[in-house]
Amino acid sequence: MTTAEYYGLARPRSERHFSAAAAFALNAFRSLRRWARIRRTVYELSHLDDRMLNDIGLNRSTLFAAAREASVFRDRGHGGF
Repeated sequence: MTTAEYYGLARPRSERHFSAAAAFALNAFRSLRRWARIRRTVYELSHLDDRMLNDIGLNRSTLFAAAREASVFRDRGHGGF
């Protein structure tokens, strides 16, 4: 296997720069969307009473961790909770 086959053909510098900028923008957008989803989930869970939280196996101190876990679960293509 040659180096060109392994790494692919060289691209002009301007094209690489554009793809890096596009990747950065896409990553920023996905991060903001994920952050908003986590905050919304924490907000909704925080409005449940302690008894309901206990029924689903949570307490007030684990709301953020549960919301973050649900977000990661959804980001991996499982649809979330």
